[in-house]
Amino acid sequence: MKVINTKQILEDVLNHQLTFGLVEAEVHHPDVHTEPVLSDELTLIVPKNHPLAGQETIGVQDLLPYPFVLREQGSGTRRVMEEELARAGCDLSSLKIVMELGSTGAVKSAVEAGLGISVISQSSVKHETALGVLVAKQVEGVSFARSFHAIYLSSTLLPISAVTFLSFLRERDLSQWL
Repeated sequence: MKVINTKQILEDVLNHQLTFGLVEAEVHHPDVHTEPVLSDELTLIVPKNHPLAGQETIGVQDLLPYPFVLREQGSGTRRVMEEELARAGCDLSSLKIVMELGSTGAVKSAVEAGLGISVISQSSVKHETALGVLVAKQVEGVSFARSFHAIYLSSTLLPISAVTFLSFLRERDLSQWL
């Protein structure tokens, strides 16, 4: 098992380094079968004492004055965030990106330390929001809904372990765990 970004997982599947992968964004490649298996939603996260933490409604324009801590280029989380902000009329070049980090844990730590705000999976910040160290907020007029996709080479016959795991993902409602 590897925990890497969408771009790297696709490369490893194409190079036969991984039998299949779970990625955060839909993949378009002629040699790869892609199928949605889980639903998720991203959320804005801010430190507990941030001005946006107490704001009742937050629009896209409200985000622009603040520094952003984001996942690295190639991350499905980042791609979903950028696509949705652009759809909502945000000029992505106006984002004040102060850090690009390679893991969700690193992003959460940077936001908690007050280095910026971010958009990451709601399920990944349940613990921090329950403890009150981070505040998760919705952005008005924006839906960061996404699906995790299973990807594998169209020409590959998956091993029984992979078929069993994918069947489990398809047949179960896993929302209580996310």
